[in-house]
Amino acid sequence: MNKLFGNLHLVWRKGRGHRRISVGLVKSNATDGLVFQYLPDGVAMAKLEGFQGYPGLTLDKEIQTSNILDVFSQRLLKPERQDVKSYYQFWQVDSDYRANPLRLLAYTQGLLPTDNFEFLADFNPIRGQQFITELAGLSHSQVKLSEVQLGDELHFKKEPDNSRDKYAVAIYGSRKLGYVKIVHSRIFYKNPKSRPKISIHHIEGKNQVTKLFLKICIS
Repeated sequence: MNKLFGNLHLVWRKGRGHRRISVGLVKSNATDGLVFQYLPDGVAMAKLEGFQGYPGLTLDKEIQTSNILDVFSQRLLKPERQDVKSYYQFWQVDSDYRANPLRLLAYTQGLLPTDNFEFLADFNPIRGQQFITELAGLSHSQVKLSEVQLGDELHFKKEPDNSRDKYAVAIYGSRKLGYVKIVHSRIFYKNPKSRPKISIHHIEGKNQVTKLFLKICIS
C-alpha cells in the first residue's frame, strides 16, 4: 500500500483473553482505489465465536468499495478535540502522518473502547520505522506490576513453529511476558538482518498488569 506498511488487517476478537482473528483487509485496487475485502477463512473462524460482521459492511459481499476510508475514519479522534495532542503523543504519530486517515488508522489501530475491532498494519522494516503495539497473552502470563517498568528494554524470540501463528514472536523480560500481536509480528520475519528494538511504552493495572504497550523501533 506504501513503503511504510502493506495491507491493513481488520482484526476482531470476542473479548479480552480471546484470540485475535484477521477477518478482512483494507488494500489498494488498481481499478477501485481503496477497497475492503472480507477474508472467508477468518470470517468462518470468527463466526464460531459470534462474529456478525463490521457495522455497515455486509458479510454478504466479500469485496466492498464504497466510501471505505470514510467508514473506517470514524474510528479516529477528531482533530478539534482538546485531547488530540495526547492521542498523537501516545501513539507516537509523526506530524507528517496526522492529515492522512489511512496512516492514522495504521499507527493508532483505530481502537475504540466500545467494540472488539482493531486495524493492524503489516509494517515494513525500513530504517526509522516505529510503532506502538499492545502485548498479547497477558491473561495467560499473569504479569505482576513489580516485574515491569516504563522504558524497560525487552527481548524477543521468533517461534515459526507456533501452531497458532507462523509469525509468532514471544517477548521476554526477566521471563516470558507474552507475544507481539498478530500481523504486527510479521515485521520480525521480513528482514533477517534487522533486530527491532523493543521497550515498554505504557503500563496499566494495579497489582497485576492488565495492559502493556510496547514501542517497536527499526534502527
